[in-house]
Amino acid sequence: MEFIMSLIRKLFQNSSAKDVKVEDMTGENKENKPKLKLGTYQYLGDRGDTSEAVAKLYEMENKTKRKEFFEDIKFKHASERLEDEFFFNLPHENKHLLDLLEELNKYTNRNFKKPILLTMIFRTRAEQDYLYRNSAKYAKKKFLSPHQLWHGADIRSHSFTKSEIDQIEAWINKKYNSKNYYKWTAKYHTVGSGLHFHIQFVKK
Repeated sequence: MEFIMSLIRKLFQNSSAKDVKVEDMTGENKENKPKLKLGTYQYLGDRGDTSEAVAKLYEMENKTKRKEFFEDIKFKHASERLEDEFFFNLPHENKHLLDLLEELNKYTNRNFKKPILLTMIFRTRAEQDYLYRNSAKYAKKKFLSPHQLWHGADIRSHSFTKSEIDQIEAWINKKYNSKNYYKWTAKYHTVGSGLHFHIQFVKK
């Protein structure tokens, strides 16, 4: 408790509680308390303490601890948003997808000496609309992406050879298809910014 109180004092030396901002899914800073299902806020809520300043301190501490278990997983442009989605949201929204990504990272490290690099997890409706802005099918009838439901993740592929890509796709589908709500789990395809692995998984 003394450690937490010392961190609180340090934080308030530089800013007041109302100055603490948390980045939401669209990348915009919100003055009000975020609506994200962060474990930090649930944890503090059990203790009746909803101070954003205190919550931010717990958030920083928990993020450091969780990074120790996934230290070599990379994020596109070292994105803080992607890190927060991976470390804080996925454990609550879709733990089985998180477990899959951890196993995949172990597989690529063990077999190819390469970590995975995440390029997308959650996708907002605005991002979905922009991505499919030139699609006649989407213009006629909008459809949801697994990303919008916390069911999907995209992995950069260009660091892997064609043979490695084929092996990764085959390994994921063989291991997870029978357990998956979706018909397939991994696909090497191009949507938006280029070729990548799309992973979608909801455990049956």
